[in-house]
Amino acid sequence: LNGWCPSYSKFSVYSKREWVAGPSEICVLADSKTDLNQVITSMIGQAEHDVNSQCILITKDKKLANKFNIEIKESIKKVQRKRVVLKSLKNNGLVVLAQSDKQIIEAINEVAPEHLEINVSNYKKYLNQIHNAGSIMIGKYSPMAVSDYNVGSNHVLPTLGSAKFSSGLNLSEFYKKISHITLTKKGIEKLGESATHLAEYEELDNHAQSIKSRMRR
Repeated sequence: LNGWCPSYSKFSVYSKREWVAGPSEICVLADSKTDLNQVITSMIGQAEHDVNSQCILITKDKKLANKFNIEIKESIKKVQRKRVVLKSLKNNGLVVLAQSDKQIIEAINEVAPEHLEINVSNYKKYLNQIHNAGSIMIGKYSPMAVSDYNVGSNHVLPTLGSAKFSSGLNLSEFYKKISHITLTKKGIEKLGESATHLAEYEELDNHAQSIKSRMRR
């Protein structure tokens, strides 16, 4: 992975943080103008990781989907790690034929893939609506595999759908932060009443009193 992994592992144990590290995943978004060979090589490239790797193709183009199902079988015959690739795609390979762009967005955000390749003619109509993915490779010259090695993005990424609520490893994970709060007289009078109601609802009367003692003085 990268040089930060040992340090981050110790940090996670020390701070009692958990990281969801499941089998590697890829989701490829393609359209009628996508080079099918690029789709096939990306899917096989992910499948060779492990028999449990997840590989998903999403497209609205039925012709591309049908052609993919035929040609990937021939491609698998020629690759190294054939047994792993074949078992991975058989167990966890999926082709999603979407009826609309809305379905595409919904599918991607639901899957929340570790790696997403957007290999379509107009990526901009999708990009800002995708909220759940570990990393997004944009355009035909951006295969997932380069993100494994030398483009500078972190390769410690959320899997098993955890991209719905977490990000890849980043600098924020190594910062300790402190909140500084200052209220004015006007501020405590404005916020104090609702805060008091919440404290009283929780039956924490002394919380409420500490707020009231600073109001309207």
